[in-house]
Amino acid sequence: MLRIKPDLLAKLEGCGLHWIGDLLTLPAGSLRRRFGAELPDLLGRLTGDIADPREPVVPPATFERRFELFGRVEATDGLLIPVRRLLVELAHYLRARDTGTAGFTLEFVHENKTRTALPITLMAPTRSANHFLLITRERLARTTIASPVVELTLRADRFDAPDTAQLDLFDTAHQHERDWATLLERLTARLGTGAVWTPGLAADHRPEQACAPIAPGTKGVKANFPPRPVWLLRQPRPLSRAPRLLAHERLQGGWWSPVDRDYAIAQARDGTRQWVYQDRDTGRWFLHGLWE
Repeated sequence: MLRIKPDLLAKLEGCGLHWIGDLLTLPAGSLRRRFGAELPDLLGRLTGDIADPREPVVPPATFERRFELFGRVEATDGLLIPVRRLLVELAHYLRARDTGTAGFTLEFVHENKTRTALPITLMAPTRSANHFLLITRERLARTTIASPVVELTLRADRFDAPDTAQLDLFDTAHQHERDWATLLERLTARLGTGAVWTPGLAADHRPEQACAPIAPGTKGVKANFPPRPVWLLRQPRPLSRAPRLLAHERLQGGWWSPVDRDYAIAQARDGTRQWVYQDRDTGRWFLHGLWE
């Protein structure tokens, strides 16, 4: 239907023109002379002969949907179907924005009006509803509902480009990486964020404090240390004599836990490399780490 002003529409009806097809059979020049420029312009935009730009439909900056349950739900198994519906809506929203998300929050509204937030964290942005449901199901499996739930709310406000790499039929390395990431996400969702971690560097030059557990998929502190072994002894082992040294490194500092050592790479009798240090206060040598 063309949006034509009432006075122009009355003129057209007075001329016996009731259908758009009737207008399209008439020359544009004749319509312009008789009814003005507005009518030919409308017909031109209708047929595509004239550009007709429109304001784009921009999705909201944050995603939030609520689902009111039909009754009281007292177990998480009864929430899977409405949760799946909310996650599918989230996936459609992300596709419309051509983006992904690495986390969202599922909120329970209880019968007593209290709320329980259930954050879901992923290792990488995605927009797959099936993947969302897989991780959310694991998270719900270890969740106990303290009070009956009457409403659900799903909220996401952090978005990033998802990994949409084209898979190779013969190169399965990328698929193996995705399977590994999915396994870590499922373990984190089922066991908790503190149960799954990987060693990373900490902002401390002392060897005993230079390693810290970090969440999988996150980056630790970037540190520019000289070569150091991965294998450190739990307690430095005293050496009976000074070893044969190959390289040196001096570490000082940490007033709350003083360190004043001269580290060195040493070569043992069997040819293996050792990481040793001399305590500058006592002059004694200790074995602290080994290279394979």
